[in-house]
Amino acid sequence: MFKLNLDPHSNYILASTFGPDSMALLDMTIKQGVSPVVCFVNYHFQDSMEGEEDALKQYCAEHNLRLETLDTDKLPQEGKAENFVEWARNARYAFFEEMYQKYDAAGLLVAHTMEDLIEVYLTQKHLGKRPRKYGYQPISTHEGMVVLRPLLDFTRHELLNYDKENNVPFSTHMDVYEDQHVRDDIHRSIVAHLNAIEREQILDEIRTENDEKIRFISGLDKVMDTTRSLSIRSIIALSPEEFARTLIRFVGNADVHVHLKSSSLNDIRKMCLDPQPNLSYPIGQGWFIIKEYDVLILGSNPEELPYSYILEKPGVLDTPQFHLDFSNGGKDRGIKPEDYPLTIRTALPQDMVTYGGYLVPVRRFYIDLNLPHSVLSQWPVFCNKDGKVVYVPDPNYSDDNFESILELRFVHND
Repeated sequence: MFKLNLDPHSNYILASTFGPDSMALLDMTIKQGVSPVVCFVNYHFQDSMEGEEDALKQYCAEHNLRLETLDTDKLPQEGKAENFVEWARNARYAFFEEMYQKYDAAGLLVAHTMEDLIEVYLTQKHLGKRPRKYGYQPISTHEGMVVLRPLLDFTRHELLNYDKENNVPFSTHMDVYEDQHVRDDIHRSIVAHLNAIEREQILDEIRTENDEKIRFISGLDKVMDTTRSLSIRSIIALSPEEFARTLIRFVGNADVHVHLKSSSLNDIRKMCLDPQPNLSYPIGQGWFIIKEYDVLILGSNPEELPYSYILEKPGVLDTPQFHLDFSNGGKDRGIKPEDYPLTIRTALPQDMVTYGGYLVPVRRFYIDLNLPHSVLSQWPVFCNKDGKVVYVPDPNYSDDNFESILELRFVHND
């Protein structure tokens, strides 16, 4: 069974043909505690489609699912005879967009398989296309929708077996018709005849073609997990699909489940490009994506914007975030006279501090200090005149004089 971070409290649209692939996806989704809105398009290919629509209605009724259907006979027929594949695709995606808006959906679930991924790749190569990334992507966007393809690691045969083992009803009539009349020559002559070894060889080829981008994304993931932040310069260079995938994974670090709509992704991208250095964007349930100069962080308080103050010489500094008394210079904190002027600011992802004899990211150090999320984004670092971090306050410091030196006004109990 696939694992996808679906929110049981959000609406999802699921495209179903009552074929083995989409019914397996529907069953897996239900078992994750999600009740999607099922969308069925009746193309009236053959008489069996009426029976499949009826069977899907019965299944949805038994599982208390909402079903939306599209009768393509009621649509304008212009262009259907000349290019049925394009006409049908435009019809169903217009239908999905309508349902997406109607139910204020968090995503459109589509049952594309490993064979579909390979077919797209081979078609791209045959046509001489050089996309930023070959093949289908697990998360992409289309006309304001977030499109989720969680079955790209499954073959059609594996999904067929899944249905049989889990007593999931399905019909192969649609698949047989599409294989014979809709799918192109690449599918019929190549993809349909690949064995397991040949499929893996092509998948390796896809990975090799996409290797540079995969390494880049993996690097982003590592930084994201370590510092809980995203470099704006890095993500702004991503394609819309990669940007969506990265942001969706990023907000998964919030303490509550939130989902991003395609419109939200566009707004966040605009915020990244905005020349204003400190901005925040609400993502739901009291959480925000906060733009902190050239990085994005997650926060549960829109007022947790970054700050930066200069202490020209030993003395007192009073700010909305803290009261600092360095009248004696701060020598007991390792701060030397030649370090002035000091900059006291929120930490950046590139900031490093010596911890346990090693240089570690300051944000990693924060996590080890067990700082609560309520203060993570506001905890200060002290930088010398050369911009080097020379002091990071430890909230566990036992010296009674700590409070008199640095009173952190944003510290409160979670």
